[in-house]
Amino acid sequence: MSRRFRFPLARLARVREIAEQRAGAALAQAEREAAQALEALHAAERELAAARALLRAMLSAPHVEPSRVLLAQGTLSGLNTRVATRRTQWRARREAADALAMQWRQCRQDCQSLERLEERSLARFRAEEAVLDARAMDEIALQRSAARARGFRSEGISADRPTAS
Repeated sequence: MSRRFRFPLARLARVREIAEQRAGAALAQAEREAAQALEALHAAERELAAARALLRAMLSAPHVEPSRVLLAQGTLSGLNTRVATRRTQWRARREAADALAMQWRQCRQDCQSLERLEERSLARFRAEEAVLDARAMDEIALQRSAARARGFRSEGISADRPTAS
């Protein structure tokens, strides 16, 4: 007698799940790219720190070669530019990852809303099924009672009075 539960928005829920999965994959990729950009920034900062230490060592040496100092300063300038570029790239990738995280959270909320709606719909379905099952059980009990009463009457025994055995 039991019907099968069918959530009317199941197709929409599946579409939302797929959108969430895609948003999650895009977010994961963006997070990887942001992490790579951060590592590149750290590497450039380490190079810059090493170049600064080298220049300090050159300047504190007893004999300073002006051509080497100029070369080290040029290298330092290039490394400063590289660090600035890497920082800009990292910030851009971090902002992109943050934007994708916001999109993924929205997709997740959409899925959760539909999941809660499906749970409520299933609970309502089960309650309706329980009512139908209870009615069916009552109907069966009434039919059995009526059949027993008919059986007693046909034997000349009242269903209302117990018989002495």
